[in-house]
Amino acid sequence: MDINQLLALVEDVVCRQKPGQGFWEEAGQRGSPLTLALGSAQNTRNVKPVGPSNAWKDRAYRQCLYLQLEHMEQELLLVGTQGFSQCQSHAQALRQLQTLKDCLREQPGTLNLEHTR
Repeated sequence: MDINQLLALVEDVVCRQKPGQGFWEEAGQRGSPLTLALGSAQNTRNVKPVGPSNAWKDRAYRQCLYLQLEHMEQELLLVGTQGFSQCQSHAQALRQLQTLKDCLREQPGTLNLEHTR
């Protein structure tokens, strides 16, 4: 699996969420390939809906993911196209990262995600 495929799977989970729905709840309901890929690391068959009592946990996951995406973006900018067999894969990965960050910023309860550079 290349970086573009992986980012597409993450995008599928993050950007298609209903407002107020947790990451793992959405992925579990749809049988997302990302859920299957992560299934060995976490038992996703027993996914519990993220309710109001767990909203802080979902917000923390989104904030952590956002920061990881920013870090990944910075690394891709440092590496440049050298680490890619095709230049368009690098550009596509940067676009996908921006889309993911935009989706996270638009979700309720994820204020102050913008990392200062």
